[in-house]
This record gives sequence, C-alpha cells and structure tokens, in this order.
Amino acid sequence: NHLCADIGYMSLNHAGEQLCGDHIEIAGADENSTVIVLADGLVRPWLNRRPADGIRHGLASFLIKHYGDPRMLTEVHAGHRWQGVSPATITTVRRWLVGGTLQGFMGILQVTADEIWRHRERFWMAYYERGAIEEAWLALGSQAALHAQREFSRADWAQYGALVSGATSDQSVLFLRIGDMIFMEWSHNGSLRACAHTDANVPAMYLPEYRGEELREVASYDFHNGQNQRPELRHMNSEGGTWQRKARDFIEKHTGVRLSDKAILG
Repeated sequence: NHLCADIGYMSLNHAGEQLCGDHIEIAGADENSTVIVLADGLVRPWLNRRPADGIRHGLASFLIKHYGDPRMLTEVHAGHRWQGVSPATITTVRRWLVGGTLQGFMGILQVTADEIWRHRERFWMAYYERGAIEEAWLALGSQAALHAQREFSRADWAQYGALVSGATSDQSVLFLRIGDMIFMEWSHNGSLRACAHTDANVPAMYLPEYRGEELREVASYDFHNGQNQRPELRHMNSEGGTWQRKARDFIEKHTGVRLSDKAILG
C-alpha cells in the first residue's frame, strides 16, 4: 500500500491566549493512496475539557474537510472516512457541532418570524453552556432550508434533514439529546416532545428526510404529571417562564441536569 502521511503546521499560543487564525493543512492523495490523519491525536487533549472557540472551530473545520461530517455515519450516508477513529473522538467532534446547530436554529427562527425565538434561545443555550447537550440535528421545511442555505451554507454545522411533509414550509424541528432523552423542539406554535433515546419509534438523528406526521405520532413523555390531556409541552407564557420551568423540571427529573431560573430565564 502507498501511504501518505499528513503534512501540516500549527501555531502555538502562550498560556492564557486564545488561538486565532491557526490552521492545519494536509497533503492530497490519489485513489491509490491512503491518507492518515491523526484525528485521535488532535482531539484527545479535549476529550474532558472544552477548547477555546478558535481551537474548536479550526479542528472541526479541518476534520470535516478531510473526513466528512461525523454525524453522517449511518447507512444512508456514504463517503465518510471515520473508520478506525475512536468513538470518543467522534462523539467529541459531534458535540463541538451542537453550538452551531443551536445558533443556526435560532437564526432560522428569527428570519422566519417565530415569535418566541429569544426565549427558546435563552433556554437551550443555557443547557449547551452547561455541557448537557450531547447531540443536535435539524429538520427544515423548504422555506426554512432556503434561509439556512443563504445564511449558513459555509458553517461547520450546516448539514440538516428536510422536513418533507406534515409541516408548513417555514417550520423546523430541532432534535437534541440530553442524557438518555431525545427532545424534539418544533418551531412556530409547535410543541416540545420528549422520548427515550432507546425508543424504537423515534426517528433516528441525522436522516436526510423527515415527515412531520410521523414525528408527531411518536408518544411523548408527560411534561405535566398527568394534569394535562396532552403529554407534550406547549410554549405557553414565555414571558412568565411557564413552559421553561416545566421543561427544566422535566429535564432534571429524567437526566439529573438542574439549572436555575436565572440560567433559563435571564
């Protein structure tokens, strides 16, 4: 076999400084060569601590460029080059993409006139800053997807599924995994649903297409302790924090992650 080792350079920062403009380059390879990129070595220092934004962005961009998106490792996606990379490295890079996915979702809500996008942003970004969100993915209606293509096409996180039916064109769904729970956050008067990560009826993350009617058919856990006919959570009284506190208490009960009123409401 003909092997091609990675050739690169990286600037080093002094203690306490944030890397800015640092980058890594790799030599090309033809179809008869194997490119060896030391992904595990690059990511290993950050398995148990959060890198500065400049480091995270540089490494994530480099790895996606040369390996493909680490979220696309299912049978419906081809062409990834992550075979042999440790699961811990893949999980860490996926987690690095969570923040961009969340911010992209909030940006799409803003331009598609979701009335409570700022409240959603405050709530979910609090869990991101806590380090509680392990995975995130989007399903976008056709109009929402056009906004994403125009505004975020060059972002690291800018992969998403299509919401092909059962929703209006400006609607979107944010999938989040916190612990063993999957949350489906619908935009534009949609509800928040929660299911066990192991529930076979929950559509997998990172699919290229979703149908809104199928997502709504999945039975949600009860956010209301049996006091409401419908188990899912409507976004009622955002200004007063009603839905935020219910969602916060539910997340604590099922995942052990507790946040204060100040964190989720500001």
